[in-house]
Amino acid sequence: MRILRNNTLACRSSSRVLHGAACASKFASKMKTILSCADEGCSGCKSQDKRTDTVKIDFAVAAAAEAESKRLREEQERQRQEKERERQRQQQEQQEKERRQREKLRQEQEEQEKRRIAADQQEELRRKQIAAAQAEQLRKEEEERQAAQKVVEAKQKKVQDFLTEAGFQSINEQKKKAGLMSSSHLYPLHAAVKAKNSEAVKLLIWSKADATLQDSGKKTPMALALKLDKNDSHKAVIAALGGS
Repeated sequence: MRILRNNTLACRSSSRVLHGAACASKFASKMKTILSCADEGCSGCKSQDKRTDTVKIDFAVAAAAEAESKRLREEQERQRQEKERERQRQQQEQQEKERRQREKLRQEQEEQEKRRIAADQQEELRRKQIAAAQAEQLRKEEEERQAAQKVVEAKQKKVQDFLTEAGFQSINEQKKKAGLMSSSHLYPLHAAVKAKNSEAVKLLIWSKADATLQDSGKKTPMALALKLDKNDSHKAVIAALGGS
């Protein structure tokens, strides 16, 4: 029994978590041997204690060993559960970390998409503004062109009306006039000077009429205007011809 007690104490001093089951098994084996000896009347056991024929077993020790074995099993189960809880906690932390990372990535992607959409909208607005400005510029230019064309057409009509009324077909056409003793000729500018029509003079000059052509009296339109000017009667015509 002393040897049995020592073995039990030795098991207790070793690692209770890792070797508890082995110690309990070894103790149970020794208890089985002792009980067998007691039932069969083992002479070896009797020789150890000659004062009695019955092997006395310390049941308190057996109960303590059983309790220790149970405690070790419970300790192992507790540690296993603790490890499992720790594993689950770490797993949950990892899952939460991954969830936060996914959420952060999603938010960043949403923010990038918002910025992209805003940039596209801004670019589209800019293109529309440019297109609108170009269209407006073209519209104004077309209006100005049409207005200018109307002015040109109006001036051309006035020139043509004057030429028709004065008996000319073109701005530099020479018109001859036969007389009893001699013939004479003149040009549209000379006719406008004689008529004191300063507007017709301006329109003919605008139409590129040749102001250097001389009439039958060897006079240019300016010379004729200066000759005919009496008390500023041809002042406006002279100014239209570029005189002072």
